[in-house]
Amino acid sequence: MWVELLFESEPALHRLDLRTWSGNVGMTRVAERLGFTLEARFREAREVEGVRYDGLGYGILRSEWSARL
Repeated sequence: MWVELLFESEPALHRLDLRTWSGNVGMTRVAERLGFTLEARFREAREVEGVRYDGLGYGILRSEWSARL
């Protein structure tokens, strides 16, 4: 798991962020299953084939990740 690898290999790393868009349902599910928190929504930030989607920003703290294990 890349989240675990990053936290283990970078002791000074306090948090991880990821960005996706509301049309990428698979990535939003992965983020939520991993325990990331939705921290930002950028309304209508992306257009795909004439449809506007929100940009999404997720984050997780080292302490939140450690509490999951």
